[in-house]
Amino acid sequence: MKQLLQLKTILVIFFLCQFASPLFSLHIVGGEMTYVCNGGNSYTFTVKMYRDGGSGGAQFDNPAYFGIYNNGDFLEQITASPTNITTLPFNIISDICFEIGGPPNTQSAEYIFTTTLALSEEDYTISYQRCCRNETINNIETPGDVGMTYTINVSGLSQETCNNSPTFSNDPPLLLCVGESVNFDCSGTDMDGDSLSYSFCTPLVGGGIDGTPSNPNGDPNGPTGVQPIPPTGPPYNTVTFINPPYSDIYPMGGNPLITIDPLTGIIDGIPSTLGQYEVGVCMTEYRDGITIGEVRKDFQFNIIDCSPSIELNTEVSQTEGTLTAQAIGVNYQWLDCNNNYEEIVGATEKVFVPSEVGSYAVRIIGVGCSSISECYDITTVGTLDNAFAQSIDVSPNPVKNSLLVHFNENYNDVKVRLMNLMGQVILENNLISGNQIELQIGNYPSGLYLLSLQSTDGKRTVFKVIKE
Repeated sequence: MKQLLQLKTILVIFFLCQFASPLFSLHIVGGEMTYVCNGGNSYTFTVKMYRDGGSGGAQFDNPAYFGIYNNGDFLEQITASPTNITTLPFNIISDICFEIGGPPNTQSAEYIFTTTLALSEEDYTISYQRCCRNETINNIETPGDVGMTYTINVSGLSQETCNNSPTFSNDPPLLLCVGESVNFDCSGTDMDGDSLSYSFCTPLVGGGIDGTPSNPNGDPNGPTGVQPIPPTGPPYNTVTFINPPYSDIYPMGGNPLITIDPLTGIIDGIPSTLGQYEVGVCMTEYRDGITIGEVRKDFQFNIIDCSPSIELNTEVSQTEGTLTAQAIGVNYQWLDCNNNYEEIVGATEKVFVPSEVGSYAVRIIGVGCSSISECYDITTVGTLDNAFAQSIDVSPNPVKNSLLVHFNENYNDVKVRLMNLMGQVILENNLISGNQIELQIGNYPSGLYLLSLQSTDGKRTVFKVIKE
């Protein structure tokens, strides 16, 4: 049974690695900073970072370096390690279907540290800086050469009243569909009950390409390095939008234009162009009509084409008692068709060798979707015998040329078959009599093969063989 499934086709390249060295290839795709006043001038800061978990780049900085400034003067540097590392759930678009590895893999982590800020009439500024952004971003100039600054101020009024900053309530969506309404709730909450308003604001720049292969003689920990230590103090520069058509007010364009409601924090509008877009959101808190603080959220939105559809490959090849699923880049679960398609425990490989006569199908599992193959009848089987397998030595494995199959006892007429992962028999031989047989496989391409051995008394086993 084949089922047509909708595939949200990603037409942007997610999270490319910018640099070869792990130090240089970290791609942060968003972040925000908040704080809680503990009393006695003690504050706990939480920095939530988002990174590309699928680029093969560096992990979250460990440690990360944070700078504390008062009225622009550097006071101290604090280090913290990442905690609560989580892969964002892929649940924004309900009917999306990807092959394994298709959707974005975005991770979040929190850096949490507590420090004392002596009461001051001047603002404290806490900052973190890192390079670089994804070079595939569409709406800002030279994105691969500029980093980001995540920062928050603790104003004199906030210190005086032991204020707590507001916090955003939701992680941003991983994907948005071109031609479909955004309707994302980017609002937050404030434990002090302060009034909140929302606006798009320009993301801040921090760090640069010094010390990377693009500028190997630069200092990677200098003010324009990939990881400034300590982070520089305010004021901070902002990214430059490619204008027209993008700006700090309309960072993603759209038709109608994508905007944010200042009262509700709802981002809405209809994206009209595929790509990746850097967006900043400022959440400002007011008390008795007076601005008391602001939290900035910086994130990369991915606009994709959600209209095409394809059919997952549910074809299965059958070679005697062996079934081989043809789909690649997916997960597998073999099913018993004669038992209401019950899942067969442990049968989750591409190749399935039934131990009983029956009818079998495979469920092809992508991300957010699955499809079931037709049922295939198996009329004769050899018993998969662990003791038989343990009495056989297959070596060397991995193998380059000659593969020796040695039995612990003499056998008469053992059927020997070597199959590729498509289930095709590429080499067939018989052990007429004796306890070993040699197979020459030097001319076959490198890869994984299946070696099937079946004796005349019905014993059967399958070995995985790696051809170098």
